[in-house]
Amino acid sequence: MQDSDLRLNEILFKYWGYHSFREGQEEIIRHVIEKKDTLALLPTGGGKSICYQVPALKLNGLCLVISPLIALMQDQCHQLNQRYIPAGMGHAGVDHAQTRDIYEAASNGKIKFLFVSPERIHSALFLDFLYDWQIGLLAVDEAHCISQWGYDFRPAYLQIGEIRKHLKEVPCMALTASATEQVQKDILQLLHFQSYQIFSSSFERSNLSFSCFQPENKLTRLAQLLQSVKGSKLVYCRSRKKTVEIAEWLEAQELKIDYYHAGLSADLRYTKQAQWLKNETEVMVCTNAFGMGIDKSDVRMVVHYDIPDTPEGYYQEAGRAGRDGERAYAILLYTNAELLQLERDIELKYPTSNRMSEIYDQLCQYLGIPYEGGKDQEFAFDLQQFCKLNKMNSIQVLSMLKILEQHELIYLSEAFQAPSKVQLIAGREYLDDLEKNQPELDEVLKSLLRMYGGLWNRFVAISEFNIAKKLNVSYDYVQYQLKRLHHLQILEYIPCPDLPQILFLHDRVRAQFLHLDRVLLERLKKTYTHRVSSMIQYASMPQGCRSQELLKYFGQMPEKPCGICDLCISRKKRQTEFSFEAIKNTILQRLSLDTGTALDEILTQFVPEYHTEVQRIVRFLLEEEIVRIGSGQKLYLNRP
Repeated sequence: MQDSDLRLNEILFKYWGYHSFREGQEEIIRHVIEKKDTLALLPTGGGKSICYQVPALKLNGLCLVISPLIALMQDQCHQLNQRYIPAGMGHAGVDHAQTRDIYEAASNGKIKFLFVSPERIHSALFLDFLYDWQIGLLAVDEAHCISQWGYDFRPAYLQIGEIRKHLKEVPCMALTASATEQVQKDILQLLHFQSYQIFSSSFERSNLSFSCFQPENKLTRLAQLLQSVKGSKLVYCRSRKKTVEIAEWLEAQELKIDYYHAGLSADLRYTKQAQWLKNETEVMVCTNAFGMGIDKSDVRMVVHYDIPDTPEGYYQEAGRAGRDGERAYAILLYTNAELLQLERDIELKYPTSNRMSEIYDQLCQYLGIPYEGGKDQEFAFDLQQFCKLNKMNSIQVLSMLKILEQHELIYLSEAFQAPSKVQLIAGREYLDDLEKNQPELDEVLKSLLRMYGGLWNRFVAISEFNIAKKLNVSYDYVQYQLKRLHHLQILEYIPCPDLPQILFLHDRVRAQFLHLDRVLLERLKKTYTHRVSSMIQYASMPQGCRSQELLKYFGQMPEKPCGICDLCISRKKRQTEFSFEAIKNTILQRLSLDTGTALDEILTQFVPEYHTEVQRIVRFLLEEEIVRIGSGQKLYLNRP
């Protein structure tokens, strides 16, 4: 039976093993299979992928998925293939020949899901194949990237609207976890939505307690927090150096701890991640490079040692706690100096266009790019070395690179996003000999052949992580055997690079001719300033409800405070301390008239939310024999 003939719940159980959908998922899916455009606003961890993957299996044809996050793209693609749903991807880390093979497989109906980065959709190769594909659904992940008012604006997303003009009969599904009303309008307009519906799930996390503290000593408070809650925990920092320093300090406090950042080698990152997933490590101190695409539902606490600069980034990282629905904690530690620094960083992150031209020139000089050269060339980039040579702040440099990317002058790819590559060079007769004499090498080689096609024809991108999982061995073991196969000239093995890569999309121009959109820069600065202000307001607010404050930022407002954040708990404590004495004195004053008062009459003296507390205090006064029940079931004051 074809998947298109199965009922939705049958598809869900067949591939995911679930008997029922989460609340709201099925309604979204049914709208999609009616071939109507759909905007789904779902929180992080809210099951976004199922909302487009299930209807894509029900619909005929290819599901084309546009995603800017290569790490998530790789994870989704791997998970689909693990479920025997054929999927492929095209992004900057996949070479031209392999991309062509993947596109041909899509044309021939050999894959159901094709993941493509937005930068690839205006390439000649993509456009050549686009009209050959029988596309059943277009899914746009992180759809807020299409809006200049959105979090993490990417100009390449605007090209999706052009594609839609040629796919008029194909339904489009846009997904995002963060979109203000203005961003939603941009998504609908720029993706040319017709006959659409917006589905918005509540971002409220009723099991997640949000707190912000301003301690005298952050490290001491951090240790206390981590020791107060059992289970898996994350500590986010904004610098690689700090992850190491904090982990070393906490290790002395006898915590099972480790650190993680993008500057570590690929094998070390894999090992650390695997140990944390298996709960061999209790606390991971990390930069925001950790967590993307990691499915671990039992995280009990997420602590931000440094304040993030935007509510979107904070909510996404904090939301990694408590995905199993059990009580969990999201805690932010901050100082007044850090709040002031956030405001100062705005000017660093959005320099003048003249300063941007100067930095662009310095970058080209550092990379050795001549004038009118560099187009389509990729360069390894050492951020720390560049900052040291030019006496610049890393925050400013990273922001400048992002601005150049937003102007489509360069493309940034993190080192761990550029995969390792392999090509077989030995004849098949050598493989039989390998099977007899070196079975450990043969095991890895056969896994390669089963998992990847075209190995004899060209270099193919591989994942040591996935091979290790398949063989149930360590990453180090797989890498060691691949290096041995390389040494024996059985194959060519190119491990993934350890430095971030910068791809120049245009030749270098002289600084005075560098065109930057000043209107765009001002708009980006304005929206970023609003985000920073909102983050400072959230951290420093003296009263209210943390959860309500976050939800209000995302355009939602629950009727009641959460009751479990630090501000709600503090308010409850003050009310309890105040209300007992105040209510007791009001009751005693009323009874001092000696006329006797019924309980119902006493309750009318208080607003309804205090009635339960009033009844509790009356019972206390009776037990202490301060009051008594007299005739007519009225309350009287016991005189001494």
